Amino acid sequence: HRRLLARGARPSLGAHLEAGWKRLAKGVSMARVGSLFWPYLDAKPVPTTAEGIDAEVVGRFHARYRTWLDKGVYLPPSGYEVGFLSTAHSTADVDRLLEVLFSEA
Repeated sequence: HRRLLARGARPSLGAHLEAGWKRLAKGVSMARVGSLFWPYLDAKPVPTTAEGIDAEVVGRFHARYRTWLDKGVYLPPSGYEVGFLSTAHSTADVDRLLEVLFSEA
């Protein structure tokens, strides 16, 4: 459990991932709690309910999703779902995720 928390707290997953999202598109947000993360492709604050998620934001997620898949990054298929980092992921896996997400900047 400590190892999982340490990976979730890793700056390149938290602060670096959030910084990368901001470079990807103006005003992009990310919610993160421990090893759970959710990219929210909008400048508005991250909503706290499913009803608060803008359909246009979900469309932006879907527009990028196929590219991420083609590059070997498998995030949940819906803009309503979150990603999880597990002890099965290595530092190299996290770095690859960042590389693919940032490649569209």
